[in-house]
Amino acid sequence: MVISKFREVTRGAPAATFEQYRAVFGELLNGIANQEQELGAFWSKHNQGGVFYYAEELMNTFGSRAQQQPHTDAATYRRYLQKMADPRVVRIKEKLQQHLLKNDLSLENLFIFIDKDRSKTITIEEMSRGLASILQSDEIIVLFDSIDDDRNKIITYEELISGCAQIQTSYIVYKMRQAILGGAGVKQVFLSVGLAETEALDLIKFEEVVRLSFDQLSKKEIDNLFRHFDRRGVGQVTMEEFNRGLTQQVTLDDRLKFTLHDFITPLQTLARARNLTASTIFDLFAKGSQSLSLASVK
Repeated sequence: MVISKFREVTRGAPAATFEQYRAVFGELLNGIANQEQELGAFWSKHNQGGVFYYAEELMNTFGSRAQQQPHTDAATYRRYLQKMADPRVVRIKEKLQQHLLKNDLSLENLFIFIDKDRSKTITIEEMSRGLASILQSDEIIVLFDSIDDDRNKIITYEELISGCAQIQTSYIVYKMRQAILGGAGVKQVFLSVGLAETEALDLIKFEEVVRLSFDQLSKKEIDNLFRHFDRRGVGQVTMEEFNRGLTQQVTLDDRLKFTLHDFITPLQTLARARNLTASTIFDLFAKGSQSLSLASVK
């Protein structure tokens, strides 16, 4: 069983590091196309603060299937990854993305429109009625299935945002472009958060900029948006990159790829914000344990 394998690798700890996660999933998914990219994408979507709460996340995502035999688990995860990269799903989401941008609508607007009974969840029947003028019936079923991670036949707003991250990011970029390029300009944006033209936005400063216009975004949405601008994956966005990101289209085939800053940026941001050294960060996370390498933390 996968959960048992995680317990073995983590020695009973409730959460796995990336290397532990990679060891378990890498064995299960050996031979799948784009394995490293898919492992990274799944980690990026489901890790919490740099660790993977395997029991919670596997049960939420796969339900009772997470407790099946190893070979069945591998097939389940393969199907999940293939669904995420399914060209048909991508095409359907592109149609939805184009409609929303054309009509200046966010995913939040869409969710409210579809959720007629105000239950804060969407059923397949509600989605079928709400998207009937945009998608074909079979396309709506495929879209619903691709978003309903826990297979409970309803979609929450969090699932919609998670399953359509690129669509949400494209809308936010579109609104930022209108506000910034049609207003004060990129230079003034940098000045507003205390940065000169030659300096770069880290994750904290980037969040300050975004929240000038979007103060209700979740951390996950901010992270996805940061990945769009930080194409080098170094955890910083220069003025040139920021300007390029405002005009660069968010494509669904790019999938906001998992990059180095998914590990490094949170540590760098924490260090700068609290004036911490590598040794202090090590002590903070090790909590008296000697199992972490100080060199790797640096």
